[in-house]
Amino acid sequence: LAVNSGSAHVMPDKTESNFGFYTQAGYDFIKIKSHCDDFVCFHSRDDKWVPFEHGAENAKGLNAKFITFDNKGHFGKNDGIVPGLIEEVLNTK
Repeated sequence: LAVNSGSAHVMPDKTESNFGFYTQAGYDFIKIKSHCDDFVCFHSRDDKWVPFEHGAENAKGLNAKFITFDNKGHFGKNDGIVPGLIEEVLNTK
């Protein structure tokens, strides 16, 4: 299980190591999937930092289960609770 967060299009801070998973064209989904085959993306439609469309694109690129919310904002900014996350971790292959 890998939990993905972030923009599908904006280059991350160049001081951060991305282990080669990110290119100027976006995430290298083939390389990422070579390390893991069970992905879940959580995304809230009202996330003000990462557009919902980017979460959908990430989920599609990873062939991930896509769990969506309407009113959770940006995960980690509010109460830090991501409904269903623990259950997904416990139910991984």
